[in-house]
Amino acid sequence: MKHKRKKVKNKPVICPYCGAQAILRPSSYLRGKPVAENLYVCIRYPECDSYVAAHKSNLVSMGIPANAELRKKRHEAHQVFDQLWKTGIFTRSSAYSWLADVFLLKGRDAHIGSFDIERCERVIKEVTVILNNRRECQRRVV
Repeated sequence: MKHKRKKVKNKPVICPYCGAQAILRPSSYLRGKPVAENLYVCIRYPECDSYVAAHKSNLVSMGIPANAELRKKRHEAHQVFDQLWKTGIFTRSSAYSWLADVFLLKGRDAHIGSFDIERCERVIKEVTVILNNRRECQRRVV
């Protein structure tokens, strides 16, 4: 039996800073280097510097629009978090399950693209502990 793909309904994306709608734009719309092919950008851009990447396959937003400070913190959190599965400590799916457990979230809600600065800082802290413990254990074995 062939598995049918669930159709994803695209919800309106609203800027959490000014309450205006964010609209789908090509990354070339922004100044600087592209972060994704398509972005949801606040209609008040550039005065309101809020945007979020869109999934390439279905154009659904990858989280909640963020200003420069929060985008930077989310990027840092992702860089650290991705080490959990890229180094083989967890599989990718088990890393996201761990993230959901840490924040008492449903799996589908465990996305750094929806986190605020405090949650991103906690991700960095919690993952750093795991990575440091792993390094310490590896030093003892050698």
